[in-house]
Amino acid sequence: MDLQSELKKALNIALLDEKAMQSVAADKNLTRFAVGIMLVSALIGAAGNVLFPRFTGFILYRPDWGTALASALGSFVIFIALVYLSAFFAQKFFESKVHGEELLRVAGYGSVVGLLAILPQLGALSSLWNLVIFAVVLKRIAKLEWGAVAIIMVAVFLIAFFLRGMMY
Repeated sequence: MDLQSELKKALNIALLDEKAMQSVAADKNLTRFAVGIMLVSALIGAAGNVLFPRFTGFILYRPDWGTALASALGSFVIFIALVYLSAFFAQKFFESKVHGEELLRVAGYGSVVGLLAILPQLGALSSLWNLVIFAVVLKRIAKLEWGAVAIIMVAVFLIAFFLRGMMY
C-alpha cells in the first residue's frame, strides 16, 4: 500500500468522487488504513483544541491534554459505532446490501478532512463536511434514496447526541 496513493484516494473521497468511494468500499485490505485516518484526524483535533484555545462567549476554553485525548478517543469510538449502526439501519429498514465495514472504509477515508481540525475554527467546518461526505457515502455505497439517507442521518445524529452526552 502506497501512502501517497491512499491519501489521494482519501482526498478524492472528500471531494465526493464516486469511483474512489466504490474502490475503497470494495477493498477489504484498506480497513486498517481507514481506521488509522479516523484516529489521526481525531488526535489532530484534540491537539488543535489544546494548542489553540478558543473563546466561548467571554470564557477562554483550553482543555488539558488528558481531557482532549479522552474526548477524541471517545468520539473516535462513537463514530465507528455509528457507522456500523447506519449500516444496520440501511439493511434492516431499507433493504440495503451494504456491510458496515464497507461504510467504515469509505467514511474513514473521507474523515481525512478532520485534519483541518488542527485549527478549531476549521474543525466545525470539517465536521459539517464529514456529514456531507457520510450522506453521499450512504447514498452511493448503500444505494439508498435521499429520504432514507435523511432518516438514517437524523436517527444516528440523535443517538450520537445521546451517547456524547453520556461522556460528560
